[in-house]
Amino acid sequence: MSVRPGQTRAINSLAGRQIQPPSRRHEFVPQVGDFVARGEPLFRLYSGAVAIDDRKLRTAAVLGPERTLEQDLTFAFRILVDIAIKALSPAINDPTTAVLALDQLHRLLRMVGKRNLRNERISDSGGQLRAILRTPNSSAICAIIKESNGPSSRASITKA
Repeated sequence: MSVRPGQTRAINSLAGRQIQPPSRRHEFVPQVGDFVARGEPLFRLYSGAVAIDDRKLRTAAVLGPERTLEQDLTFAFRILVDIAIKALSPAINDPTTAVLALDQLHRLLRMVGKRNLRNERISDSGGQLRAILRTPNSSAICAIIKESNGPSSRASITKA
């Protein structure tokens, strides 16, 4: 199933649980925060789930023009990493802001480290798998921090 383009803002896992008949299941293709272009699939349907009403599936996902912090964990990390990098750039040279951003990254990493970061598997009351939601794991979060540390983003710190 494809939709109009936009950022994946939220996934209503409760709606996903109520969509399927007992022998059906679906997988939400993008993660929260991923851009979905026109014509790209939003769901993968399994076990012969061809008769599901598209409108019911679409109610389980919210798309919008921008990413938001409400359910998009990786977006918060991206913002903090960008703030730290820009603060250390020669044009801005604001080590206090960079340290504050790093402190917040540290705090978030500690919180995320205590959570189970596996794909969410939603089952009905009978234990039947209904939906699979892809969620970011610790490797994806660390990749955001590591990618931002490339040659183009390196800032130099000079002693005054």
